[in-house]
Order: sequence, then C-alpha cells, then structure tokens
Amino acid sequence: MLVATPRHSTVLKQTLSELPTLRGSVMHDLHTAVLMRKNGISRICTRDNDFRRFPFLTVLDPLGES
Repeated sequence: MLVATPRHSTVLKQTLSELPTLRGSVMHDLHTAVLMRKNGISRICTRDNDFRRFPFLTVLDPLGES
C-alpha cells in the first residue's frame, strides 16, 4: 500500500513545478502519480488517459490499445 510520507510534499512540489497547468479532476491522479514517483514505480496499467500527462510514468493500456 502506497502512503504519503514526510518526503511526499517534496515530490509533490517538484511535480507541480514541472506540470504547473494541472487542474480539476486530474488532481486525484496527481496524488496517485506522486505516490508512485516517490516509491520508484514508473508504470501503471490503466485506461485513464490523464496519467499520460505525467512524463515520469509509462501508461499501459490493459486492453492493449495505444
């Protein structure tokens, strides 16, 4: 289970500085992406295209579509 640690705010600030236009519903995805980044996880299997906004993640479509 990925949980926020004291380092979470540092990684969050770094990510927000790299992607300053993030707004709205993508903020939930931001939290997940930051937790992944902080823990060294770089791939996610999802149909949610919003995760493609995070250049440090590789998005794998579970149905095999691009």
